[in-house]
Amino acid sequence: MGECFDLAFFLEKNRAKTDQAKYKIMEILGLAEGKNRFSEHPYTLLANREIGFFDGEFDDDDYVLYMIAVSEFHITKKSFEERMNQLLQVADACLSQVDAILFATGIYEVIYCQIEGITKIKDIDAKVLSKFPVLFFRTGDEQGFQTSYTHNNTSCVINSGESVQDIFANPITELMEDEGLSFDEAMTKLGW
Repeated sequence: MGECFDLAFFLEKNRAKTDQAKYKIMEILGLAEGKNRFSEHPYTLLANREIGFFDGEFDDDDYVLYMIAVSEFHITKKSFEERMNQLLQVADACLSQVDAILFATGIYEVIYCQIEGITKIKDIDAKVLSKFPVLFFRTGDEQGFQTSYTHNNTSCVINSGESVQDIFANPITELMEDEGLSFDEAMTKLGW
């Protein structure tokens, strides 16, 4: 599947099971067995991409996370706002229709490194959340974070700093995405 951007929804374990949240999220996003059900997807983020759906439920934890892995999702400086809006639309659809979701995070492939050893949802606090480059909350539940974007009743927080993953594509990918160059053309333009 290659490098993926992971959008993870965090829920209290008991409530997630009672609400059948996993199946609701899959239905909202048009996923079946982790695959994209639609040839023309209502969410641009998920259209024409390979999508993985992962169920992160561990016996000792009092929370569960349901994660979608979006392939070939590159964020460049030029596409930043468009990409954040695409993520925000998907997060809003799930947060507005699945009450059991507490918040969502966005990061490239290292989510488990950020929450390793945490077994209680209450311990995923502002200190832990500040390590994620992108966060999504219901408006009013931002836990003291500054909102960067909103869509309907969902707030998006963009974190930055030394301890936060850089989500921008490398210079080669950026030239390929933003200027439509081939790999060789991008390499030549960069003088590599």
